[in-house]
Order: sequence, then C-alpha cells, then structure tokens
Amino acid sequence: MTAGHLRSAGKGRLLRLGNLLGRLYAVTETAFHEDKALIEAQQKLIDLDPSRRMLPTSLDAGPTQFRRLVDTLQTAEPGTAATERAAATS
Repeated sequence: MTAGHLRSAGKGRLLRLGNLLGRLYAVTETAFHEDKALIEAQQKLIDLDPSRRMLPTSLDAGPTQFRRLVDTLQTAEPGTAATERAAATS
C-alpha cells in the first residue's frame, strides 16, 4: 500500500468519524436541553417550599451511596472538615 492509499483511507475514516461525532453531539445536546427544562421546573417547585423534604427514588441510590462513601472517607482522613465536624459532635 502506498502513502497515497493511506492518506485517502484516512480521510474517509476521519469524515465518517466526524459525522458520527456530530450525530452523537446532536443527541447529547437534545437530551441536555430536555433535562435542563425538567431541572428548571423542579427548581421552581423547590423554591416555592424550600422546607419540603425531598423523597429519594431508586434512581438516587447510586449518587446516595457515592456521597456516603465520600463522607466516610473524609471522616477517616485527618485534617478534613468532615473529621472536624465528627469530632465536634462526639
């Protein structure tokens, strides 16, 4: 295969990749704008009654576990704000 063949094959692949990336970006952008509208509507409801307790859903399980893990790790690490808070309450 000559250098000319490699260049022409590379251009086609780059064009296809660029097309794919463009489509993926468009899908991501559409999903973001849908999420943005929902999040803004939720925030308006939260602002109406900030004291209202939020009810977790099964979709919150992953982020909740992550926050607990981070809190646990911070509490175990000396010199962090979480460690100081834990020491102050005990």
